[in-house]
Amino acid sequence: MKVRVFGTVPPCMKCQAAEKVVREAVKELGYTDIEVTKVDALSEEAGKLGIMMTPTVMVDKKIIKVGGVPTKEEVKRAIEEIRKAG
Repeated sequence: MKVRVFGTVPPCMKCQAAEKVVREAVKELGYTDIEVTKVDALSEEAGKLGIMMTPTVMVDKKIIKVGGVPTKEEVKRAIEEIRKAG
């Protein structure tokens, strides 16, 4: 599973906070198969996905937060829902 945090480079305060929350949520869940990556919001990947606001958090192919910092509970819930869906 991949969790991507799309943000500015260098990261703004919200982008830094979003990445921190995501990493903490993943750590608390204890799964070892989740990869968290930062992605430049101006990258080709972001352009293909239509990312227009930062930070944007995506779990696998599902965008869970746009233009703000998700709560740990939002991140955990999204991860668990996607894991259950298989």
